[in-house]
Amino acid sequence: MSEIALTVSLLSLVAVLGLWIGHIKIRGVG
Repeated sequence: MSEIALTVSLLSLVAVLGLWIGHIKIRGVG
């Protein structure tokens, strides 16, 4: 259970960071 919860939280964190970086790149830094 612990490993599964850790994996799910890690994947969700990576997904959120990826979307956030993608939005920044699309909108541009300026």
